[in-house]
Amino acid sequence: MMGSTRSGGTVAVVIAGALLVPGPAAAAIPALQLPSAHAVIGTSLIDSWWRPGPRPTFRQQRSLRFVPRAAVTERTNDALVPLLTAGDPDWYRVVVEREGIRGGEYALSFRGFVRRFGGSTRNLADGVAGYYLVSWLSVAQRAPSSEASAASAAQRAGGRRFLLGVRRVLARDPGLRRLSDGDQQQLFELLGAVAAHAWQVHEQQLEAGLTADAARTRAAIRAAVRQTTGVDVARLRLTARGLRGR
Repeated sequence: MMGSTRSGGTVAVVIAGALLVPGPAAAAIPALQLPSAHAVIGTSLIDSWWRPGPRPTFRQQRSLRFVPRAAVTERTNDALVPLLTAGDPDWYRVVVEREGIRGGEYALSFRGFVRRFGGSTRNLADGVAGYYLVSWLSVAQRAPSSEASAASAAQRAGGRRFLLGVRRVLARDPGLRRLSDGDQQQLFELLGAVAAHAWQVHEQQLEAGLTADAARTRAAIRAAVRQTTGVDVARLRLTARGLRGR
């Protein structure tokens, strides 16, 4: 296991098994070890987002919005380099750091996914929902697909429903509301980069016809999400009703 801690221990980063995937993109599929105070992001969220509950106030909803700062992104990127390149060959580490992380490719990809489901790139709840949605799409995917066509119209509608439900649940959690803008931004960016990195590794393997490698990557993504949140995304289904258990 390898790890690093950023922002005073708000998010501890752990490599889940340092799985190396051979092929056009050899990569470790990482998990984030979240503090116990963030347990609301895990199984309780998946089990409750669609259930009726108290509507959060406008102020509570606003508390999950952050104003992004370049200095926070720089610190997040510093943490992402060892996180997303553990055990990889030097040539691949250079590409991931230069293009994916510091070049902003992963951030741009994840923000595109979030917006496609009707979310905001400045809302922590939408980052959490996006992490689940992108991870689910990766695990469910069996053929190459562009980001724009990765989900059907019904699935996009369900993703939007899921995102709104996640907003309601997380806005009611006092622990998340107390996070600083910087901590919210960092968590959003970490979840987004991990999800986008895994998506791109898997997509490249599918495009190259490396079906066995792609299957191993799907298993690694499934394990990483389960270690991060306690949720088995392979047991979920994205329909017009949202992201829910089978």
